[in-house]
Amino acid sequence: MTRDGKRPKSYKKTDIPKTIHIEKGVIYFQDLVQSSDNIMEENDYYAVRRPISIGIDASLIIKNIEKPIYLMQDEGAFIAYTGQLFILNSTILGWNEKIQKPATLNEDYKNFRPFITAWNGSQTFFANSHFKHLGYNAPKSYGTTLSTQPFIEEMLNEDNLKAPEGQILNSSFEDFYFGFYSHEADNVVIIGNDYRDNIIYAIDPHDWSKNLIIAQNRVSGTKIKHGIILSRHVTDSYVLNNIVTHNVGSGIMLDRQSGNNVIAHNQIEFNQGDGITLYESSDNFLLSNVIKNNRVGVRIRNSQNNIIAGGEVSLNSHQAFMIYKDDLKNTNRDFKKDIFIEQVSVKISDIVTESNLSLMKTNGFDEIALSNINWRKSSLKKDYFQGDIRQFEKQITKALEENNSIQLKSN
Repeated sequence: MTRDGKRPKSYKKTDIPKTIHIEKGVIYFQDLVQSSDNIMEENDYYAVRRPISIGIDASLIIKNIEKPIYLMQDEGAFIAYTGQLFILNSTILGWNEKIQKPATLNEDYKNFRPFITAWNGSQTFFANSHFKHLGYNAPKSYGTTLSTQPFIEEMLNEDNLKAPEGQILNSSFEDFYFGFYSHEADNVVIIGNDYRDNIIYAIDPHDWSKNLIIAQNRVSGTKIKHGIILSRHVTDSYVLNNIVTHNVGSGIMLDRQSGNNVIAHNQIEFNQGDGITLYESSDNFLLSNVIKNNRVGVRIRNSQNNIIAGGEVSLNSHQAFMIYKDDLKNTNRDFKKDIFIEQVSVKISDIVTESNLSLMKTNGFDEIALSNINWRKSSLKKDYFQGDIRQFEKQITKALEENNSIQLKSN
């Protein structure tokens, strides 16, 4: 059954393309080269001309492959699995054999491009490898995807398969539609990678994914939206010590009821959007982040009980903090999945902030607590406070100078 109680659509065997299928056992990539006419060793690369599927009782190990492995766009190649996939010290590229160029996308991003997708029951292990030119705009074909889907259990006649898990370490991901995407994944570790020049998002755990560690990555150059986004009930996760820079959207975003997460010790700079954005996401901890040269430093909408402590929020072109309520009833979102409450509360402490347009702008709030704010008033470009909090400016200034703290509650 799906989350809304409906029976999932039956899986049709006719939907399965002709694949190189590994049913069970441990297989090395070199074994596939020897046994399949659809994987060929060329002078400078290996050409994969069919999809590869890995069964739940099978493992494929791609390790120490000296030549790059080309998944051929014009032949419909991809990798999908419910078993285990190891890619270690190797290079995987999407490639168009007809024109002898990297796999490209049309303006709508909907033409096929090779991808890697892990389903329920799978385990993913990538380390010290390079990935380029993968993913396109089709469900679960975004680039690197870890996804739980009901039809997988139906297809395999298996019940209660574990959520997909994975470790993605010290690798690079370039020119993906999404660098990483997950749906109901669990226990995924993404550490020490370089995500650069990806199209929509670099790292996007989504839809009830949990227990994630996203740490020590460099995330840059995302072309359309955000660097790192946790969206729709992504919980109990850590985003730590990442460098997130020069993305078109926000550096880090938490969205649609993503709560109980720790966002700490990140360097978030030169993003065209905000440094950190919280939309309808409560009970998160933002600790010791350095947020500079973005639009707004930290933007908070319809989110409660978030704590911001330590770090620096400076040199942003707009406010250091923007805090507000917003009525989303006239938007096209699904309010059964994506509920919202027009309430905002936040505690901000031990922050250094300077050279922003202003310290804070609000448009409706329930509670704001400030303490130990080193706000270097002389360096502010405009009013210290903007919006409906401005009426409390003298009160706030006096309290911070005399007591170093103040708690404001709306009537």
